[in-house]
Amino acid sequence: MEKSLAPSPALKKDISDIIKDDVKVQILGTVVDYITTDDEDTRSLNQLIISDGTDSIKVFLDENTDRNFKVKEKVRVFGTPIINDENKFDISAEIIQDMNSLNIDLYNQIRKLRAKNKKK
Repeated sequence: MEKSLAPSPALKKDISDIIKDDVKVQILGTVVDYITTDDEDTRSLNQLIISDGTDSIKVFLDENTDRNFKVKEKVRVFGTPIINDENKFDISAEIIQDMNSLNIDLYNQIRKLRAKNKKK
């Protein structure tokens, strides 16, 4: 039987729930900061800091995922967690989705209800 070459699915995670065994994750949060650099020697020129209410995380952008982000924008990030020098997680972004039209309060209520029903 042939092995599938399909990529690993990105697991929906709160930032505080990311663990070292996660291969790909998707997180939903609000842009807290957008950091631009002019260093041509780095592969990832710009970074986002996003928060989801459980924690915040640095997101490294490449030329395919980069655009001008604004503080308070809502985004969903699909990417690979990487451990930084402080033994915390950052994310190397593969896809960033605009989520500004999402009602985040309603979204969080639905997530809580689904989690509660899973425990039953």
